Amino acid sequence: MKTGIALGAGAAKGWAHIGILETLEEAGISFDYVAGTSIGALVGAVYAAGALKEFKQDILEMDWKKVLFMLDLVFPRNGLLDGKKVISFLKKYLPQENIEDLPVPFAAVSTDIYTGKEIVFTRGNLIEAVRASIAVPAIFTPVVKDKMCLVDGGLVNPLPVSVVREMGAEFVFAVNLNYRTKRFDLEEYKEKKEPNGFKNELWNRISDKLKKNLPKFDFPLLEEVKSWILKVEETPHIFEIMQTSITILEEKLTDTLLKLYAPDVLFRPPLEKIKFMDFHKGKEAISIGKKNAQSWLKKEKSILSKLPK
Repeated sequence: MKTGIALGAGAAKGWAHIGILETLEEAGISFDYVAGTSIGALVGAVYAAGALKEFKQDILEMDWKKVLFMLDLVFPRNGLLDGKKVISFLKKYLPQENIEDLPVPFAAVSTDIYTGKEIVFTRGNLIEAVRASIAVPAIFTPVVKDKMCLVDGGLVNPLPVSVVREMGAEFVFAVNLNYRTKRFDLEEYKEKKEPNGFKNELWNRISDKLKKNLPKFDFPLLEEVKSWILKVEETPHIFEIMQTSITILEEKLTDTLLKLYAPDVLFRPPLEKIKFMDFHKGKEAISIGKKNAQSWLKKEKSILSKLPK
C-alpha cells in the first residue's frame, strides 16, 4: 500500500510540519509521495530531499533578526519581497535541480493568477516550483513561467489531499495548519504600547531602501511613512488585514476541500498562538507539531501495523 502526505499552507505555522514529519519518521512511518502547498511545499521539498534534520536545526536557531535578513525588499508593482534570499537559504537543503531528481516523488501546488487554475508541479525546476508555491500575493513577487503568473497555491488548494492521491497514494496523511485559527485580537493589540524591535528594524530597512533608490525622496513624507509603520492603533494595519484575510480564505477553503477529499489521517495541530509572520517561533511550532503527532501515535497504534515500513 502506497502512502502519501499532504502538507498544508499556513505561513509560519508551517514549522509544525517539521515536528510531525520527524515524529512519524521516528515511529517508522515513511511516505511514497509528498505534496505541499506554500510553506507545506517548502518543508515538503526539504523532507523529500532527505534534509529535514539539518533544516530543523536552522529553523530552531532562527530569530527575528534572521527572519528580517530574509526580507529582501524591492519596489516593483507586483510584490514587496524578491525572494532571492529565501531561495539562497533553501539551496543548502535542495541541491537537486529538478523535482524528478528527489529521492521521494514530490508535488508543489501554485496558482496561475491569470486563469485562477491550480498548477501542480511534479517535474521540472525544483526551486522554481517551491518559489511559486510560497509566493503570497502582494508580499512575494510572482513567478512568471510559460505564459503563467504563479502565486501561492493556498488560493486554490491549501491542503493538497487531492494532489497526493492523484500521485498514487492509497493511504493519505494530511496536516491542516488552519484549524481554529486565531483571529485578530483587539484587546491584545491595544496592550501594545511601543513598537517592537522587529518593526523598528523593518523600518530602518525600508528607509535605507528608499534613500538609496530614491535620492530625491521627500524626507518630510518619509517621516509620515515612518509614523504609519510604527504607530500602534486599535485597528489592524494593512499588512495584518492582508495576512488575516489570507488565513480566513485558506481556513474556509480547507474546510470545503476536506469534505470532498478526506484523508485517512488528519493532523490539526493547535497553532492559534503562531501568527502569519512568526517564523522566529520555530521551536514552539515544531514542538506543537511533535506533540500532536505523538498524541495520534498513542491513540492509533493499530494503524501502524497496516503501513509499510
